[in-house]
Amino acid sequence: MNDKIKNLWNNNRLVFFLLIPFIALFFLRNILIDMLVSSGNKVVSDTSKKSDELKQESVVADTKANQIIEDADKARKDQPKVGQDWDK
Repeated sequence: MNDKIKNLWNNNRLVFFLLIPFIALFFLRNILIDMLVSSGNKVVSDTSKKSDELKQESVVADTKANQIIEDADKARKDQPKVGQDWDK
């Protein structure tokens, strides 16, 4: 039995070396897929967080811009009207 195994090994060594990576890849493919999915989920999560931050910043900027417009309108109404003799 031992001689048969040695003979098989000597005659098919190259085939075994070529098949081992394919067999390992076959068994490890689920692990690789899980890693890729996990990485994709992390990217989506990070993007969602950044999107929420940017939305909040946009709301704050819009509020400030609206306040500036209101202040400018109020300041314009408070100014005296320019008369016909404005250059005298």
